[in-house]
Amino acid sequence: MNNPAQDCLKCKECEFILVKESDYIGDWSGMWFYSTLNNHIVGSERVAEDNCVVKLIYCSQCGEQIGHQYKACTQKLWELEGLFGIRYDKAVGKATISEKIVILRNLYATTRETFINSEEQLSKYENTIEKMIKICQVISKRLE
Repeated sequence: MNNPAQDCLKCKECEFILVKESDYIGDWSGMWFYSTLNNHIVGSERVAEDNCVVKLIYCSQCGEQIGHQYKACTQKLWELEGLFGIRYDKAVGKATISEKIVILRNLYATTRETFINSEEQLSKYENTIEKMIKICQVISKRLE
């Protein structure tokens, strides 16, 4: 099954490749950077180094730029593994079921560590995220 997060919006093909590194290098130590694919956020990273390099993602079929990634010079390009505080619905609208489960778990962990200030808030987030994970798991089993 194709991963809709990889579809090029222009030609609807499903393969994409990183073809070049841009000339821009920024001094953004400590800042958050977001990777995008087809104009939607698929992950984020806090940069520990001073220099940050932008990788541009192009469709291998039509050449359309369909996203970008960032990497610190001493770190590997991160892969889709979580949002770290980005809104669930904005970031995973086109993700696969398995990716959604990973994202939800990461969002849950980060939310619990960073943004929860009361037992009431914790309970609210726990219930919502656990329900979403169960829904994703049920759908995933039906698709197998």
